[in-house]
Amino acid sequence: MNENSKYLLLQLEKIFIDVLDINDVELSLESSQETIQEWTSLSNILLISEIEEKLAMKFLASEVYLFRTVGDIVDSLLSKGFVSRENQTRW
Repeated sequence: MNENSKYLLLQLEKIFIDVLDINDVELSLESSQETIQEWTSLSNILLISEIEEKLAMKFLASEVYLFRTVGDIVDSLLSKGFVSRENQTRW
């Protein structure tokens, strides 16, 4: 897993804890609605909205429909050119 993926996973973990109101969750790229009880179809809307806001990225409805795992979300963000602040070149 590259540095951008690790950074995204940590950021998503914070968002999941906040949105799902759970004390602790250890996300992996394989985490899904099947492995996280609080991640329902309704909370998915809130999660996507919060991810878009916190990471300043937008998803198409057709993309969201295909998300099955946290890895799918990470892959989508990376395909949109997401770069963690730590990996951005400073001028």
